[in-house]
Amino acid sequence: MSNEPNDALRRVPQNIHHVTHHYHNLIYIKNYWESIGQQVPSDFSAELQRAHKHLLEVLQIEKGRGGAIEGE
Repeated sequence: MSNEPNDALRRVPQNIHHVTHHYHNLIYIKNYWESIGQQVPSDFSAELQRAHKHLLEVLQIEKGRGGAIEGE
């Protein structure tokens, strides 16, 4: 495995990066709200659940294709 910083960008499909980034942002925002004692809005929680499900779906599709996700 290469130690180059951009190796993951070349090996993992861009759509997975986008979905993962969106999901990470949602988790970060949720944790922030909770850390300041605020209730997380139900619409936001629904989007977090949708993003989680979507990420699992794209990872499963990519895993079936082999390559970087499968471990080559």
